[in-house]
Amino acid sequence: MKKLATFTIILIALVIGFGELFRTLALRFDPNEPKAVGVLQLKNQDYDIIFMGNSVAQQGINPAIIDSHLGSSSFNMAIGGGSIYENELMLRNYLISNKKPDLIVYGMFVNEVRWGENLRPTFRYNFDKKVRKHYRNVAGKSPADRGLIKHLDRIPLYRYRTALEHGLKFVIDPENRTYTYFKGFLRTTVCGKVPKKLPLHEAGINEQAYQSYMDFTKSEGIDTLIIELPNSQSFNTATTGREAVLEIIRAKSDLGFISFNENVEQYSSEMWVGINHFNIKGADRFSKILANTLMGYYKK
Repeated sequence: MKKLATFTIILIALVIGFGELFRTLALRFDPNEPKAVGVLQLKNQDYDIIFMGNSVAQQGINPAIIDSHLGSSSFNMAIGGGSIYENELMLRNYLISNKKPDLIVYGMFVNEVRWGENLRPTFRYNFDKKVRKHYRNVAGKSPADRGLIKHLDRIPLYRYRTALEHGLKFVIDPENRTYTYFKGFLRTTVCGKVPKKLPLHEAGINEQAYQSYMDFTKSEGIDTLIIELPNSQSFNTATTGREAVLEIIRAKSDLGFISFNENVEQYSSEMWVGINHFNIKGADRFSKILANTLMGYYKK
């Protein structure tokens, strides 16, 4: 029994110790974990404009450019892999401790057939209790939020397991794994080669999540503009069913829907990280165009 107790104590210590190590690695090498923590820490930060969406918007909209043109104070709340419903919960949580923004600009990524339903653990366990209760009532029935998986995510060693992969990739290729944040905007100087041809894939949108998001912002009296950021030409060529999805977005939009996914040839090869993500050169170029457009929707 003594040996068993000793072994158990050592095992628990190892799980806790490596869990904290993996947490540290996640905050250092995973581009989305520090962003999630930063969003949770926003208190009494009363921004005029909030940008939301997934990694395309996170890497594509530079608040510094927007603010210099509009005289506004803005924040990029978009997060890598963020679903429409996850963005709604982020906004709900933000509004508990912050003033309503005058304008929300949502970068809708229309080239996904199905968005994720489950909430990332950092949000699931740290959102305000009102938001967590709302999530359980509305979307907490997904497989990822039931049973063993849900409880395993409470253990840092399991929860941050992918941090080791991110850390190893940094060791192997540090030049292409560097980034910094400014007001939520992920800045990277990496330039990635965009393939000339890609496999066909179908556009899509979670209509229920989109309707829920728009209903919430309307109930809060927040003007919401839906936009589509540019994709590379090869990505656009490989995407089918776009028009049907765009029609759904237009029909449910508040201030309207604007696609910037035209004339993509103006974004040269050194402005892309991948097939639909900008580096800082591309983001600055796009943000200037976006700022000029927003002058018709926001006035200081």
